[in-house]
Amino acid sequence: MGYDGSSSRLGSVSVLFSRGMISLHFATFLLFLLLLRPSLSVLDLAVVIPTAPGETARRCGIRDSWMWQLKKYEGADSKRSIKLYFIIGDSTELNSDQKATLEEERKQYDDIRELNGFHDRYGRLGQKVLEIFKVCSDIFGEYRLLLKSDTDSYVHVDRLVAVLEEKKAFDLPRVHAGTFWHSSPILQQSLKDSTGLKEYPLNARGAGYILSRDLVEFMANTQIPFKYMEAEDAMI
Repeated sequence: MGYDGSSSRLGSVSVLFSRGMISLHFATFLLFLLLLRPSLSVLDLAVVIPTAPGETARRCGIRDSWMWQLKKYEGADSKRSIKLYFIIGDSTELNSDQKATLEEERKQYDDIRELNGFHDRYGRLGQKVLEIFKVCSDIFGEYRLLLKSDTDSYVHVDRLVAVLEEKKAFDLPRVHAGTFWHSSPILQQSLKDSTGLKEYPLNARGAGYILSRDLVEFMANTQIPFKYMEAEDAMI
């Protein structure tokens, strides 16, 4: 009986030790998840601004004007998260001085991403935007909405977020938002030829537009039914 009791006590100690190890492993796993949480979190609003590699002055103009508004969305206590990247084409054609300037800018701000192999040319913005769509997940990870804006646009960030909140856009499965218009006649002959249309379809024109992630991925992986991308905001 004494042996059985000893065995029973030993068994109890063994069970307690096993539970302790399980608790230790579980606590370690929770700590691991907490450490990874920033990378696993979903970005609410990803912002892309296409620019040419040599347009340092334009990028600095944006940083000095409306981009400062994003600072309030960087903290852990912010209800919504926003991240912006300038997307440039291939920089290998820059001269040595331009390359040095770009490299210094990259080191200072860390907000530039490059489309290697894509060369910025006049009239290729539409194609560039499609190339950006293809790499958005690589750049931002998980995100809910994408804002594509232009270098000559000023974004009132707080107002934009307020409207998106009001419309519950962050929780909608599919979003295409912007200042919409339609039915205006297409004047450029090249655009008529590439689309087969005489009037602009309903589209988010001008300063920028917002797409949900599923629409970004749809655009990135769908054969575009145009000869080439011109007036990309209208074609999207």
